[in-house]
Amino acid sequence: VKQLVSEKKSERDQHIEIIKEKLEKWLSEGHVEAKIEGRAKHFYSIHKKLTEEEKDVKYINHLRAVRIIAD
Repeated sequence: VKQLVSEKKSERDQHIEIIKEKLEKWLSEGHVEAKIEGRAKHFYSIHKKLTEEEKDVKYINHLRAVRIIAD
């Protein structure tokens, strides 16, 4: 799975931070108080999805996860 996922974990983490910053800005402009969490999916989770759903890695879009909890 590591070889199939082109992005390294550090690159996925960096992308998550960029997304979180953009979301924080957008939410603050709308005066929405929220907690934003994000993480890169682990290779085990990706492997599990590949085997359970019998899909090719090019069809797996869930390499990152972001959660927004609004007050």
